[in-house]
Amino acid sequence: MLRSLVGSEMCIRDRNGGADQEVHRAIRELFDQGKSLASQEDDEEGPKRKKAKRTKQELELLDDEELYKAKWDLREHMHSVRAIGKELTGRTRSLRYFGWVRDFQSSQCKIQCASCKKKIGREEAGVLSCCGHVGCMQCLNRLADREECVESTCAAPAKREHVVAASALGSDQEHAQTGKYGAKLSAVVDQVKSLVEDEDRVLIFVQFPDLKDLVADALEERGVKTLQVKGSVQQQVKALSAMQCEDISEDHPRVLLLTMDDESSSGVNLTTANHAIFVHPLLADNQQQYNAYETQAIGRIRRYG
Repeated sequence: MLRSLVGSEMCIRDRNGGADQEVHRAIRELFDQGKSLASQEDDEEGPKRKKAKRTKQELELLDDEELYKAKWDLREHMHSVRAIGKELTGRTRSLRYFGWVRDFQSSQCKIQCASCKKKIGREEAGVLSCCGHVGCMQCLNRLADREECVESTCAAPAKREHVVAASALGSDQEHAQTGKYGAKLSAVVDQVKSLVEDEDRVLIFVQFPDLKDLVADALEERGVKTLQVKGSVQQQVKALSAMQCEDISEDHPRVLLLTMDDESSSGVNLTTANHAIFVHPLLADNQQQYNAYETQAIGRIRRYG
């Protein structure tokens, strides 16, 4: 049984994603530890343990039914062991990939290509999302065309879409510039802030309540006052009425945050607003529902007749 799992590198090439040297070593170590523990137990139990073992004569007397059951149990056990091996392979590769993603955040990160052995910086480096091995972009793309990993001991079927350039992952300096809310949300906040400074009014549509709270926090942090349709009926009416007023003071909130399924504001006339912003593409069951959501949202500020 041990030979079928750890006797050679080829014994795990039929698993999902192929063989992996690091996983192979980990499985070997686990079996060695198990064998060592079993030997210790045998030594502790002494003659009593040895007596429990069947002799050669007793094994020969086993009937076919008992022998078949023993083989079947062993087979089921092997299925479980192989399933654990596949799971370990996937988790090891994921951990390796995210480890390199984190390392690539540093602009000072340097690596050695596993194929050409050149030492390169993050500008020329890349990582395979399928297994987490790294190398120069030239070698990664060349070998991915042949569905090979840049690491010779890894049999993961790499493809072009698995090649991720280190420069595309950003860096700590870039993340620091965009702040804790990220580049996309920061861009939305900058756009809204510029519209409010021009004394325009804005409706912001977000589909998910937790994301709506995050957008509200980001806007408030940048000094943009917002309104939300939530709380008691009176609070909801007050928020909508504030956006419907024709004449408002300079420090009055000019931004209303809405979710797509806000029944409390459904059909409300908000034509005092000048802009409708969708923070993200809408999640809908089909294109017809997507169009309906979008039309209803835009219809809040643009009405015909």
